[in-house]
Amino acid sequence: MAMPANVKVVSSGYFAPELARDWFETEAGQRQVAAMPRRRRMDEDVLDAALLHLLSAESRCMTDVDIRIDDGQAL
Repeated sequence: MAMPANVKVVSSGYFAPELARDWFETEAGQRQVAAMPRRRRMDEDVLDAALLHLLSAESRCMTDVDIRIDDGQAL
């Protein structure tokens, strides 16, 4: 009998990974950031704690989880 999957997701907002850094330095990228509720991008390391928790034994009974870490960008 197959074990059912525990679906765990981290939905992130905009941050500046290496591929997008140049974009956020452009005028259009700056306008995009200015339109965000808190007028900033997130640092990549803010995702670490949530990811580590979801990979830990403490989350073994969590199912169908979507943790939104977006610094208010989805508002």
